Amino acid sequence: MVCASKENSDKIWESKIFNYHVIDVIPTDKYVFIKRADGKVIAFDKFTGERLWEYIADDGSEDTYSYLAYKKNTLVVAGKENKLYIFDISDVDK
Repeated sequence: MVCASKENSDKIWESKIFNYHVIDVIPTDKYVFIKRADGKVIAFDKFTGERLWEYIADDGSEDTYSYLAYKKNTLVVAGKENKLYIFDISDVDK
């Protein structure tokens, strides 16, 4: 994953997310959240690209095509078998 400047497209940072399809990306004021096809959710610092945390929302198998939702410091991840994973991200970088 590459973060580029909107002014001149220069690369600001880059982070490896390995060989999985990225299903969803949610940028916020401070973070970038991604969900990969293997069910892993990863939080990055928006400004540095530092990987802050990760969580496997499903069993790690492929074909986990569910999406992320974000509002007011809450990240919601839809998983398999009608599961919802809800994260309070107000202090994710602490």
